[in-house]
Amino acid sequence: MPLMTPKLIQDIKKAFEAQKENTGNQDAAIAKIAMDLGMAIDSYVRSGTVITTVITNPGQAVAAPPPGVGSTVSPGTGTGNGAVT
Repeated sequence: MPLMTPKLIQDIKKAFEAQKENTGNQDAAIAKIAMDLGMAIDSYVRSGTVITTVITNPGQAVAAPPPGVGSTVSPGTGTGNGAVT
């Protein structure tokens, strides 16, 4: 899944709007905006999917089920994906 930019924009806007009317402690307001922005950015980065390409060269040792050890005899390729954590 691609990164969710519209949600990041929405979360950043929400962080600033939450402090728009704040006339109290400015240090607390700044800390709250920083926390909200940090959480929005963290959520944005974790929304992506990592996709990788794997290449297995001949002669690499492999563990194969049933239990045993072998080695590759020809090149192999594959792909994998996962979430950013």
